[in-house]
Amino acid sequence: MAKSDQIASSGNSVVEQTKGAKATNPAMLQKELIPKLQTTIDRMLNSVINTETGNTVKDEALDILKESIGHLKEQLRRKIS
Repeated sequence: MAKSDQIASSGNSVVEQTKGAKATNPAMLQKELIPKLQTTIDRMLNSVINTETGNTVKDEALDILKESIGHLKEQLRRKIS
């Protein structure tokens, strides 16, 4: 079992596991915690959420952002006209 799986199955959060003096050490954050968080975020973003299209969380989020930006641009065009 991978360490991340052990943490998840034990119910302990990363914050709980890094309590104490070690948790306040910036070098520890940069060396250990940040890469773990980045890996977790990458895994989440690359998770397939639509099996029919194969879209990932990242794909869907980008689509929503593009639509939102398009909507905002249209609203601004209407105000200017």
